[in-house]
Amino acid sequence: MITIAWDIDDVLNDLDKEFKNWISLTGLIIDDKNYLKYLDRFRLGYYLNLKPNTEIYNWFIENGTKVINIAITAVPSKLAYLSSWWLFKNFKWFNSIVIIPSYREDDPIINPFKTKGEYLQWFGKADIFIDDNEKNIRDAKELNPNIKCFHINNNIKSVLKDITKLI
Repeated sequence: MITIAWDIDDVLNDLDKEFKNWISLTGLIIDDKNYLKYLDRFRLGYYLNLKPNTEIYNWFIENGTKVINIAITAVPSKLAYLSSWWLFKNFKWFNSIVIIPSYREDDPIINPFKTKGEYLQWFGKADIFIDDNEKNIRDAKELNPNIKCFHINNNIKSVLKDITKLI
């Protein structure tokens, strides 16, 4: 059975879009220095209310049991419980979640994996990796040339069609 590793934020949900909407509604002006602080504040207050991406959710209804699904996400350790809770509340097809801690000054990283690509190389069982970050895609391909990587940006329908052909 094929194993698919799915990114959560901006793949299974629309975190960035909803965060930007929240910023515009609150009238906040956020510079690079404060970006992560406000992103974390948004996560604490609104993350669990994010809706699943409809196209991907519908794909899971039809195909979710045909593959093994794991989630792999980069999130601060102190907020990882929100990602896990959100995932299992909205997507019942997942077997596990992998957290690659993202750096925060007040949240030291104690983890052997610095990137999703490093984890996928160690894990060695993912056939497909889906992410919205091109750097994560390049890293995964470089460290594990056998994995088929799909970059999700505005081409969700095309990516879902391509992975459906592989299963």
